[in-house]
Amino acid sequence: MAWLRIVRPLNGLLAVASLAVAIYLASGELQLYWRASLALFLVVCYGYIVNDLFDRRTDAISKPQRVLPAGELSSKAAIVLAVGCVVVALLLAAWSGLTAFMYISILALLLFHYAFSISAMPLFGNVLVALLASSVFYLGGMISGGDERGWQLLFAARIWKMPRVIVRPNGRRFQLPGVAERHRS
Repeated sequence: MAWLRIVRPLNGLLAVASLAVAIYLASGELQLYWRASLALFLVVCYGYIVNDLFDRRTDAISKPQRVLPAGELSSKAAIVLAVGCVVVALLLAAWSGLTAFMYISILALLLFHYAFSISAMPLFGNVLVALLASSVFYLGGMISGGDERGWQLLFAARIWKMPRVIVRPNGRRFQLPGVAERHRS
């Protein structure tokens, strides 16, 4: 069950629920775009796995109960799981159409870059997380055919999510006094 804990399925389901709300707001109809929804779920899972891989040394100190520091899942197994999630997400997104494919591709790249370097930048990392979280509304507007509604939904969601993400303390930066840099292996 370690693989299930590292992917944080509840957060992926919340992203899919946000997508459903965005599609409804853009089109006025309750629709499920299952390929795009599953692709979004999988790329969110990928993002959590990659972030945990880059944070495993810091998590060993601040969050030793996490899957990787606790030794419940090897780094190699986590990498295989992350690659599997992102490959299937990209295939499903391509099957959904160009908009979904471009969105999922860019999201996957930004999630990797965030975990690799941006999360260590106090304000910029928080702003990027808010943008990525709210960008699901843009996807909903775009895949439901409401081109201009996608941008409106993105702007509204960004305003809604920004204060929460900026004010929220980031555990690995603020819980460990004296630790100025993230440790990577």
